[in-house]
Amino acid sequence: MRLATTCVRSASASPPPHVATTRGVWTNSLVTSLIWRFSDFEPPIGTERLEEFLDRQWGERAGRTYNKNLSILRDFFKFHVLRGNLHGDPTLPIERAKKRAVLRENFSANTRNPPGFKPDLG
Repeated sequence: MRLATTCVRSASASPPPHVATTRGVWTNSLVTSLIWRFSDFEPPIGTERLEEFLDRQWGERAGRTYNKNLSILRDFFKFHVLRGNLHGDPTLPIERAKKRAVLRENFSANTRNPPGFKPDLG
């Protein structure tokens, strides 16, 4: 069975809130996945292919975007491992993107109480 056909079927079988997101992932990958079969995604080669795909499609975006699409791919491949189309899940060794650190600074005394500030004590 071709992976592209299964991708489209899986996207249309998703619950309604996720249909647009799932279709978006497979629309991005549909052109590149027309030549692949499930056997091409058996670990460890399949893991490398999926990491390259994720990096190429969403590597420069926010970690949340990368992780959302990784989650969709994990659900897809988990489903097909359970159905017997794959022997191993190629997404298991792929690590989630780390959240970007938020720059946090303490407030200085001048920031908390600028010169000339008089609190309203009512």
